[in-house]
Amino acid sequence: METKMNFCNTPKTEVKLLSETCQPIRELAGYRKRSWGDAIPNPNQLARLASVELESDIDTRFRALRARFGLKRRDLTVDGPVDGAGTISTPAFRYHVNVELDPDDSSQVVWRRAIADVVDAESVFSTSFQGVFNDEFRVLEIQLQGTLDVEEIIDRVEEAREDRIRVDYDRHANWCEITTEVVDLVVHVQKSMIRVISTKGITPRNLVTQYYEIQKQFIPDAAGHSLEVN
Repeated sequence: METKMNFCNTPKTEVKLLSETCQPIRELAGYRKRSWGDAIPNPNQLARLASVELESDIDTRFRALRARFGLKRRDLTVDGPVDGAGTISTPAFRYHVNVELDPDDSSQVVWRRAIADVVDAESVFSTSFQGVFNDEFRVLEIQLQGTLDVEEIIDRVEEAREDRIRVDYDRHANWCEITTEVVDLVVHVQKSMIRVISTKGITPRNLVTQYYEIQKQFIPDAAGHSLEVN
């Protein structure tokens, strides 16, 4: 019997796939056309500097989504690019991209991309999705309406006494971070959020599947709020 993951938003959860990459600001097409010197652009100026790259990103994804998923014009809604961001909505999910100045290094910009508002998990797990996005999304973020008992999760990991699984946490147990040598994942847990980070390229299906094995063993109280298997 095929296992199906409940990867979609529910009244108790908001699930996203995330990607974040850095780029030197001097590589932006708009930057190369103007002399900025050491001036730091404000958000509106940065949006103009990155407008060529934003337009290209949205155009490329639009064409790929149409081709790979066989979508019609009415199936796709494009917003932007405007204010340094753009969105493509499909019947199965929403793609969002935005660019911001790196808060820690003004010589870099940060490109953030997200898959959100998923209503059809199998579309995200499909080869068509891979054809559009490859292994771009390495972060799974689950925002919870309920509250997790972080102390109890820490205790489960420590009491399991498994050499290949480690847990780190702050002294107030506001968060914990579970790492395992079995898979290349880091699971960061807070009371109302779980963030799963792969240290290498990974498909959405494998990212969710590998996280679920950790959830099942150490975060079972997340089952009603997080990801479930049908």
